[in-house]
Amino acid sequence: MDTHEDWIHEVKLARLREQLKVGTEQLDKKEGIAIESKSALDSLFDDIKA
Repeated sequence: MDTHEDWIHEVKLARLREQLKVGTEQLDKKEGIAIESKSALDSLFDDIKA
């Protein structure tokens, strides 16, 4: 029998897969953004962390 932690892990993994699918579909449609500098990349990651 799976433990509660295993179940939580599977739920998180499923959600991550959903988000990844959306992201790859956006890239396929050329809906991404170009990162022009290291500071822009740092800013993107700062936004993600918040």
